[in-house]
Amino acid sequence: MSTRHTQQQYDSAYPDGIEFHYWHSARNRILCNQLKKIGFSGVALDVGCGRGMDVQKFRDAGFDYYGVDVGVPTPYYPKTKPFLFLDQGSLELPESFRKDVRLLSFLDVLPHIQDPADFVEKHRARFPNVEYILAWIVGRQEIYSNYDRYVGAFRRYSLGDCRSLFPGCRAVTLRYCFHLLYLPALVLSCLNIDRNTIIQAPESPMSRAMNKFISGYLCLEAKCLPGGLFGSSIVSLMEI
Repeated sequence: MSTRHTQQQYDSAYPDGIEFHYWHSARNRILCNQLKKIGFSGVALDVGCGRGMDVQKFRDAGFDYYGVDVGVPTPYYPKTKPFLFLDQGSLELPESFRKDVRLLSFLDVLPHIQDPADFVEKHRARFPNVEYILAWIVGRQEIYSNYDRYVGAFRRYSLGDCRSLFPGCRAVTLRYCFHLLYLPALVLSCLNIDRNTIIQAPESPMSRAMNKFISGYLCLEAKCLPGGLFGSSIVSLMEI
């Protein structure tokens, strides 16, 4: 079952200006690199798109991306509104559209589902022509924290856990990302120290420059460091 968030929760997770935060910036760049890696073309759908910031970033990169969400958030970019299916479930989208979709993405969605494997399987059945599944998933249960509980994530995943969500699929990419963030998160977890649950969008030029630098480093990690090295997130690209 999918989760319907309030406008306050959407604004808390994706406040205006959050696109300049290193975490979101790096994640989007890494995901775009995955789409470029396979030379993806065709219709893609982001399930649980929230305010649609990622949808627009993908569209700006040249991909024919749409988003769907059971909630009714205010679109992050007004120009994205025509490409968002809001206040409706992904499985109930028109059949004509579902048949056009070639790639499904689940970005920070599956850990919020009580039975994510069943959720994925239902989407594979309802979107018969999907060729790829792109997922971003929180990694490593040992760093599960108060923040995960705050945002409604039931658990964190290992690479093996992630692979089990997509039986019969070939892993084009399956690796940990954000290695830099793993050790500080582990220390906080070991010391039983709560994380800050409020994400601040960088506003000053200096803050944005620093976030851009960290984002660049995290992207470099994803290219150069071993994928099995523990990180706080997992990127998964599966071919059906």
